[in-house]
Amino acid sequence: MRRKIKSLNAKNHHLMLRTSGVLIPVRDKPLHCPLCCGPWHVQKSVPHLGRTIAQGHFQARETVHVCANRCRYDSGMLVTRRAASLSKHLIPGMGIGYDVMVYVGLQRFLHHRQREEIRSSLFHEHGISVSSGTVSNLAKLFLGYLRELHNDRADQLQDAMACDGGWPLHIDATGEDGRGTLLVVFSGWRQWVLGSWKIPTE
Repeated sequence: MRRKIKSLNAKNHHLMLRTSGVLIPVRDKPLHCPLCCGPWHVQKSVPHLGRTIAQGHFQARETVHVCANRCRYDSGMLVTRRAASLSKHLIPGMGIGYDVMVYVGLQRFLHHRQREEIRSSLFHEHGISVSSGTVSNLAKLFLGYLRELHNDRADQLQDAMACDGGWPLHIDATGEDGRGTLLVVFSGWRQWVLGSWKIPTE
């Protein structure tokens, strides 16, 4: 069974590597300009290199549209539209998929794996090669998105704890000399961290 699983993993890894160099045209034509309701014209094509767990390595050529009537926002910028089908998969400016970021975040903060371990598993399990610095950046980005999601879902979190009939609230701080102190507020029954802050002293 182990040999079979290892063989399948190797085959999948090989198939992912075969997508390298594939050129994918991405042309999402929007319905109409939000300001004048007029049509769109093609403004330019933008190349992208993509790396995702779901699609592997690929090259995409994105078509960017501009309002045919040259409408501008109050800032003076032309009304343009990028391809949503591409932006929802790739982190802006990085060419790396959101699924890679989530993988790195879970490996780092849930499974407590080090950067080199994460790099190795990304390459051997998913055929994705990234630097140690990129792993660190993705981990920090993951925390930023998680914080925003946590704040956005505050009402739902509160409702869930209220359904428990209340909750034990744990408040504590820990720190190392010269590195400040981390204050954490914790919901005991749910095992949820409700908030954490860096403070100068306990």
